[in-house]
Amino acid sequence: MWYFGGTLIGTGAEPSGLLTQFGNAALGSNFGAFAEEGNLYRNVGNPIAGNGADTTDDILDGFVLPASAFDQAKRGLQLTFQGKFGATGNNKKVRVWLNPTMSGQTVTAGVISAGTVTGPGAGVMLYDSTVQTGNNVGWSILAQLFKYGAAGSNTQYAQVQPIYGATHGGVTLPSFLTLTESAAINVVLTGSSSTTGAANDVIASFSEANAMN
Repeated sequence: MWYFGGTLIGTGAEPSGLLTQFGNAALGSNFGAFAEEGNLYRNVGNPIAGNGADTTDDILDGFVLPASAFDQAKRGLQLTFQGKFGATGNNKKVRVWLNPTMSGQTVTAGVISAGTVTGPGAGVMLYDSTVQTGNNVGWSILAQLFKYGAAGSNTQYAQVQPIYGATHGGVTLPSFLTLTESAAINVVLTGSSSTTGAANDVIASFSEANAMN
């Protein structure tokens, strides 16, 4: 098994700082070895979840990043969320949150499902699609969430690139966050039929967090 940051993700005694040799380069040389990376979380479904018949930010998927995972600079996650919009012209919103206030959610083995997000709480809304009206088109959100600065300084960087159907939404400005690194961080995806309140206007089919040590 392996670690992300100082946190044991599985069982076993593998150290968190293990390096892997690249090609025939000598270990320890510049760009001759790379820190391990791999899949921390993934979920695939047909669907994973869709929003309910309401106008609230309904939780489609999420996971709990363990406390102290961001224990040194340059550890981070590449997050991918994908799905589709329903075959309607309704107003739809997709949002990604970090440590939001949640209501009615279920957390099972670190996976967050059901319930709603009622606001950013002590965290942040990392990304807001604003109103989208795509009719039966796919959507994809790619985000980077990385630690910078000294250990325990509660400093993170994030940036997001969205796509809706054939339209690329560009890239957001960098966000510099101050999430508490000694505590768990909840990563939550929501969808809403923000005006009509129609069920399954926003559907999630794929979530992934790729971790980089």
